[in-house]
Amino acid sequence: MILSHTEPFKTIQLSIYFSEKLNKETISYRFLLSNLLISYSNRYPNKRALTDAFLKLYGAHVQSQVFTFGEYHITKINLTIPNPIFIGDYDFVDELFDIVEDMIFKKISFDNENFLSSKRILIKNIETKSERKFEYAKDKLFETAYKNTIHQFSLTGTKEELIKIEPNELLNYYKNVFLNNDIRIIVNGKLDDMFISKLMRFERYENISIKYDDKVINHEKIIEKSDKFSNYQNFIFLGYSLGINRYHPRYMDVQLISKLLAQYPNSYLFKTFRETLHLAYEVESFYEYDKGDFYIYALVDRNNQNAADILIDLVNNFILDGITEEMVREVKTFFKTEYSSMLDDPQSYNPRLFIHSILDIKMDTLDELLDKVTVETMNDALKYFKLFLKYELKGK
Repeated sequence: MILSHTEPFKTIQLSIYFSEKLNKETISYRFLLSNLLISYSNRYPNKRALTDAFLKLYGAHVQSQVFTFGEYHITKINLTIPNPIFIGDYDFVDELFDIVEDMIFKKISFDNENFLSSKRILIKNIETKSERKFEYAKDKLFETAYKNTIHQFSLTGTKEELIKIEPNELLNYYKNVFLNNDIRIIVNGKLDDMFISKLMRFERYENISIKYDDKVINHEKIIEKSDKFSNYQNFIFLGYSLGINRYHPRYMDVQLISKLLAQYPNSYLFKTFRETLHLAYEVESFYEYDKGDFYIYALVDRNNQNAADILIDLVNNFILDGITEEMVREVKTFFKTEYSSMLDDPQSYNPRLFIHSILDIKMDTLDELLDKVTVETMNDALKYFKLFLKYELKGK
């Protein structure tokens, strides 16, 4: 169990991470479990009763998330707990932990009413995905960029797969697979001895079994593809294969290059592609460092047929022109400001602690990370950028 003592906050974040190797056959199971597990407990038989119980315990709150990291499929359940130090009441913690333990680890069965309710919610989520334009576009992107790999599949699974799942089938997976794979518990907040002693009841559920494989994805050919969907704009995605993951000495350089390219108002593509050429409603970049890939995304008018090629030329110019000392100073200052703002969010700590735990690396301070970045290392990182994907999702 990882305990992080963060003083400023009046709440405690308790995160439980369930991880297993990505498997197409269990994607829908995990998506359904992420909703079903936090919908009721053996004592509180439905969502309303469970919510009311949390509200009576000073407004504690639970939520879930599914995501991937490398070849692992991760379900995160996060509990926000009012800190008993500030309330002056420790008795509620035992009652809260009774509910959480019962809800997450001790499901006896999946009753039909809750099971069907969760199914309906998630089927609706899948049916309406095309209305959440970027989520839909990113699914189509991964389907194209990672064709014939496990990363091509959406983490919602499919409607057909969800419909087929039966309660006993899911219960068998929950008891025999889900609870027996890697489980990590991370807690941050102002933690005193009394709270920690109560927390230790969860220690027996931990199971650290993953040995992370740091391989990146090798893209053997350039992919150029377009699809159509109902929208008034076109999505453009450019994919660059770097081979740079979290272990690589140029990892932090790529993070800063991402900022310089498209992640703040003074960024290169914001000024050129959007403000000067007026070609984009949005332009952004994101770094899938667990895969070793870097993406640039733009939302453009659907009548502009040349925007993708212009975007490629601009990125090529950025790489050829290189990084200057002034750009390094500017982006470091911006990154420090952004990082400081992030630390104001108590929910920002546990995800970073989890990634460092699964990678089995120490968490460097921001200054330690930035001190390794120079104009020379950033220009060296630019040499790794190789375009492997031009994907357009065109409105019609």
